[in-house]
Amino acid sequence: MARVLILYSSSEGQTEKIAHYINDQLSDKGLQVDCMACTDVGGEFDFRGFDLVVVGASIHYDKHSRDVVACVTRYHACWQDRASAFFSVSGLAIRGDDKAKRTVQKYITAFLTKTGWQPDWVAPVAGAIMYRKYGWLKRMAMKFLSWKMGLHTDTRRNHEYTDWRVVDRFVQRLLRML
Repeated sequence: MARVLILYSSSEGQTEKIAHYINDQLSDKGLQVDCMACTDVGGEFDFRGFDLVVVGASIHYDKHSRDVVACVTRYHACWQDRASAFFSVSGLAIRGDDKAKRTVQKYITAFLTKTGWQPDWVAPVAGAIMYRKYGWLKRMAMKFLSWKMGLHTDTRRNHEYTDWRVVDRFVQRLLRML
């Protein structure tokens, strides 16, 4: 039975939700899956025994979080001899136009360059606007950006934009990698 490790870094919870969705989809296919936050990987974590390592992280303020950068930088050499994949979650991926795609790719490339990791597969995934989890200033900034992008501006609730079909295709790609 193949064994999969999913590591994630999530600020407001959408990346964690996607990671657990991937976990459930792979588990339903009979795979043994461990899913944990990057911050829970400590010391001399044993990556042996995993056939596939998946990392998920969100983009905030034009970059991925320090905790996922530190985790991948420290550990990617431990899984370089097995299959690996990365999903990058962002609000910018919601737009889907060429300029947004290029910008998201620029952030992903910067992350991979900084960490030195070369995953076998990379997928950008649209995230969510989590107004109810933001402080007042970030909520207003995100409302303005959402307005500019033609997205929901009702700050009384969160707005999920993740296209779960994209995540399902990512899962199918992971299954083919095993």
